Amino acid sequence: MCSPWRLLLTGLLKAVRMNGMSVVEDVRQVLQDFLTPELRALAGRMDNLEKRFDTFERAVDARLANQDKLAEARHSEIDAKLISLEQKLLGQIQRLESRFDSTDAKIEQLIHTLDINRRLAKLEAQTPAA
Repeated sequence: MCSPWRLLLTGLLKAVRMNGMSVVEDVRQVLQDFLTPELRALAGRMDNLEKRFDTFERAVDARLANQDKLAEARHSEIDAKLISLEQKLLGQIQRLESRFDSTDAKIEQLIHTLDINRRLAKLEAQTPAA
């Protein structure tokens, strides 16, 4: 099978050899005869490629949209779990604070009782035994 360029060159040589037309007209005619079908074929192939690309692009967009939905759902699920965990931790912290407050009150009461006992012992030491 001959290459398109070889056919073009052969046509150009034939055009130059012909006596009835000028060389410029012959070359123009050969180029039109050769290039027009080739350009149409290339345009058809490009149209086909554009359609395939558009189809591929729509498929990718659909996949990305689906992945966005999945990611958003997972994000919401994780947020809900974090909120639940935060509420549990806050409840535990409040219980610990309550226990610390209770322990602080008991310590203050013991300190007050020890202070009273120290004062009583001091008073007893100052008063003569009867």
